[in-house]
Amino acid sequence: MRAQGTWDNARGQLALALGADIAQALRLADWEAWALQRPAPPDWQALRQEAREQHPRLRSAQAQIDALRARLDAVRADSKGSVSLSASGGNSRNWGAAGSGNIPTANAAVVASIPLFNGREADAQARQVLAQIASREAERETVQRDIDRQLWQAHQAWRTSQQSLQASESLLESATATPRGAQGRYKAGVGSMQDLLNAQSTLADARRQRVGALMEQLTTQTQLSLAAGRVGPFSPTPGTTRPR
Repeated sequence: MRAQGTWDNARGQLALALGADIAQALRLADWEAWALQRPAPPDWQALRQEAREQHPRLRSAQAQIDALRARLDAVRADSKGSVSLSASGGNSRNWGAAGSGNIPTANAAVVASIPLFNGREADAQARQVLAQIASREAERETVQRDIDRQLWQAHQAWRTSQQSLQASESLLESATATPRGAQGRYKAGVGSMQDLLNAQSTLADARRQRVGALMEQLTTQTQLSLAAGRVGPFSPTPGTTRPR
């Protein structure tokens, strides 16, 4: 009964998270086969490099820095002024006394735009943008260290969950054989009902531990995927999708 109540609460929370009505019935996909795939944990350095190149938080921070650098270039360009050159050519007709004829003509102009009074303002703007760039770079470094920390913890948690799953399977294998022996002794009159019940309880507990280890495996895979900046549970290569 407690398990049924736990399931009802979890189902309602999941329905709300999906944007559905809390009383809507849900049917979960088979997750055990998915959890048993067990890809090997990726190389830590390769995973770290991938996160630094593709993590959305780092890419967002770098985009802000690039935008500020472009703004700095624009401020510096405006403070230096500009020079433009224009040229044109054509023909003019001469209607003088000596006769008429076409005379080629050419015009050229050089226009220089030199700021005279906004030099201090441009310097102040440049210093302000430089300060913003330094601040954003410090924030990016903080984000990068935070991602490294989360990635390291998730990587270690995945390794631990794999070991826990292997241990739970060994425990389940041992506990599965115990009730058969206890039942045989009970039928033969050399065992007690209490021994049989204890063996069955041990088997049920071993099954619960294995389910918990499987769920931990899925959770740590998803945490590692999120720490690396991927979407969805972890897969050996980026972009690989799995059933949900």
